[in-house]
Amino acid sequence: MNKPSKAPEPVKKIALISNTDDELERLELQVNRQLKIAEAQAQLRQMEAQAQLRQMEAQTQLRLMERNRAEAQAFEGLCNAVIAFAKNDENTLSSEVRKPASLGKPANEASRRDLQVNLIIKAAQSLGFELMAIPRNGKRRVYDVCVEADKDLIHANSWGSAFKGAWQKALNRGCIKSVVKGGRK
Repeated sequence: MNKPSKAPEPVKKIALISNTDDELERLELQVNRQLKIAEAQAQLRQMEAQAQLRQMEAQTQLRLMERNRAEAQAFEGLCNAVIAFAKNDENTLSSEVRKPASLGKPANEASRRDLQVNLIIKAAQSLGFELMAIPRNGKRRVYDVCVEADKDLIHANSWGSAFKGAWQKALNRGCIKSVVKGGRK
């Protein structure tokens, strides 16, 4: 009975250890590459999020600038309307009230209702009313000023239709608010 020789066994162990070391190095390199890729992707996501945030901030600034421009135009029209009203020049008042049209829209794109709402706002301000605290009897006084200022836009017989519709639109937009004695509105 021959005993098997044990010499080949240590050679096998060394070869296996050598292969395992090479495989471990290769796995370590793959893990390091994957970590670097993951870090790069995380940085990319962070940079994209920052870019989106900067874009949103820029859009917000642009909207604010546009709103400020529109408000400045409306204020200029209001000033012109108040000056014309003070001079009792009805023709000038009518044309000046139409200039600012509606906030955010060029004057040539304003709807008739928008023009009526602007006329109501300008008339209320010319009477010295605070837009968010127009007294109960102030609505009729605003109507009278509107009719005098622009008979084509607010007809003298439109108390039930055009004026009330424009008044309601101004209320819905939050441009004006009526105050009833007792604080109901």
